[in-house]
Amino acid sequence: HNAIITTACRMLAEFLGASRVGLAEDDGDGEHVRMVSEHGVGVQSLLGRYRYADYGAHLMQRLAAGQIVARPDIAKDTNLSPAERQAHRALGLAATLNVPLVREGRLKAIFTVHYAAPHSFGPEEIALTRTVADRLWNALERRRAERALHESEGRYRDLFENAPVSLWEEDFAAVFDRFDALRAAGVTDLAAHLEANPSLLDEMLAAVRIVDVN
Repeated sequence: HNAIITTACRMLAEFLGASRVGLAEDDGDGEHVRMVSEHGVGVQSLLGRYRYADYGAHLMQRLAAGQIVARPDIAKDTNLSPAERQAHRALGLAATLNVPLVREGRLKAIFTVHYAAPHSFGPEEIALTRTVADRLWNALERRRAERALHESEGRYRDLFENAPVSLWEEDFAAVFDRFDALRAAGVTDLAAHLEANPSLLDEMLAAVRIVDVN
């Protein structure tokens, strides 16, 4: 399912002109979060484990409460301590948007947008990120359910049965065709386009074809 996440991150990063878009999953210990997938442009990879408290007091609590946290100019953010601003600077983060994914009262993941320079987040950008985050997570949950079904039914080829790690063979051709068609048609405001066509992202993610799973 990582390829699905990367595709969604790439799509959003290109439309927003962001330095990075990624998905981080909560560790469940109340203290740590792990960046599991990202699409970055000219920036260092941030895949790995981080401590919430290093990036702002009560950050985890705000996200767990379902609050979107936008920081347009971290270097001048007086709500952050000097140490917290330095922690962001060390990762090349000048502006961030964190959209929490809370399910059944528990923080599951954070969909995040990063900029290497200060950036004012407009309401349409926040709405778009929220929409992509929700639909992506729903698609991931469907994929996980499909994987469980594949495993229970035991439909694997011999090559996949003997693999030492879990392998997904997926075909993204239809997704990229639709993405390119939107751009060719002159779609530049993806938020407005998704609002007018709410099922579009679901269709694009559903177009990812699972060829086989072990």
